[in-house]
Amino acid sequence: MEKKNKLYFLTESLLKKFNLPTEINIKPTYINKIHKGIYDGVFLDKKKIKKNPRYIYLQNIFKPQIREIRNYGLLNDVIFKIIKRK
Repeated sequence: MEKKNKLYFLTESLLKKFNLPTEINIKPTYINKIHKGIYDGVFLDKKKIKKNPRYIYLQNIFKPQIREIRNYGLLNDVIFKIIKRK
């Protein structure tokens, strides 16, 4: 598992404060179906301009940036990491 930083813990604490989920538990038989739904949903999102969808980049807490997703392989990896996280 990857090292967790201050921003991770801050995000987790905010989610918990508002009673939002911080974990996802999925049966292995549903992983591919859920992955496809998330992946397809990213491209249907209204924040998309032209070909690439956009996301909010939060490297610095008070300086968010809007960036485009250009590396679809990395997008797949991140979705699988989120789904399979224990």
